[in-house]
Amino acid sequence: MAVQWEVKSSCTQEWRFMPEDIVVKPALNGRHVLPDIEALIQDILTNGQHTPVQIRKDGGRPVLLAGYSRYRAVCEINKRFPKEPRALRCSYVQCSEEEGFLTAISENRVRNSTTELDDAYNIKRLMKQYAKTEEEVAAIYFPGAQDDELKAAIRWVRKREALVNLSPEAEKAMKEGRLKGSAAVAI
Repeated sequence: MAVQWEVKSSCTQEWRFMPEDIVVKPALNGRHVLPDIEALIQDILTNGQHTPVQIRKDGGRPVLLAGYSRYRAVCEINKRFPKEPRALRCSYVQCSEEEGFLTAISENRVRNSTTELDDAYNIKRLMKQYAKTEEEVAAIYFPGAQDDELKAAIRWVRKREALVNLSPEAEKAMKEGRLKGSAAVAI
């Protein structure tokens, strides 16, 4: 029986897939430094998966767009409890790979703060693979920015972009919290 509402509405579909049946392209994750997921694992074990991950269709297969931490958490749960495997709740989004990457960037920045290195590698990908200009990247990261705000956003993009050229030692120091991005750019 369908749910009836007294107000205008529309309906979407939710799918459930076993994690191993979902295509994962790590480069589309939008993160260079993966966040700790132990608290998320415990929350899913206790309360279930509240928010579906987002997937797109590519060649008849589901491809993960957004929700990598939820995906990783369910995979880890299934490793810990192999006799009770969990399917992953998924929402289908019709989009291109580029649009999916932009979705991952947006979700990561809003849900679980990205690191300076995450932003740097995402900016590099946007500029190299998707031929975005600094202005277009600034508009993605700072939607609605105008005039002085846009100039500041472009400076922010340039500073982040410079981080992809760090030495492996400096990048490691940033990941470990021993070096701040501003100091790394100055070096």
